[in-house]
Amino acid sequence: MRQFCYIGMPHIYERLEPGDVYQLHRETDNHYIFQDDSNAYDKSQFFEYEKSKIIVEDFDSSRNEGYYGDWTIPELGTFDELSVRMRRLNPLLTDNNLKEINFDDIQWFGFDLPSRLTGENCICCDGKRTMNANIKLPGLLLDGTTTFSGRRYRSMDGRHRIEKMRLMGLTKSKFYVLNFSEIKDYFV
Repeated sequence: MRQFCYIGMPHIYERLEPGDVYQLHRETDNHYIFQDDSNAYDKSQFFEYEKSKIIVEDFDSSRNEGYYGDWTIPELGTFDELSVRMRRLNPLLTDNNLKEINFDDIQWFGFDLPSRLTGENCICCDGKRTMNANIKLPGLLLDGTTTFSGRRYRSMDGRHRIEKMRLMGLTKSKFYVLNFSEIKDYFV
């Protein structure tokens, strides 16, 4: 059964949740009709969801992370927390958005913690996620926003991959880079 992810841009279908996946019932030339729903939805608001082709799946939030610091995105305003279901961003993760970036230009969770709490000693996973990280998969960075560290890029996905590469002696890697102006409306 084919599945489709609702991108939700602009938020025109109030009954659908941006980032959720829906089972196809049938399709017309320009619309999808999903299981248990008789409404017809414009195809341009969806992409076909194939788990094996999904690059990012999780959430990224603009909020104060306490231990990890202030991860708010000032350009979003003064909300307590706004987040994006990152699976919605997958259609934007193209080769045109791949760039080689130095780690010193990236703010990621734990970038400023002592080594006894990162890498093989990662405070969140005791190093397991770092050691098992797939460094062949590019991380995701946000450009065009203010970071508390003054670094140009804000990591949205891939901190354990960065930690693993640093342990291997690498200083840069390829990342998908999205500009804040392109995705600001994805945060809800």
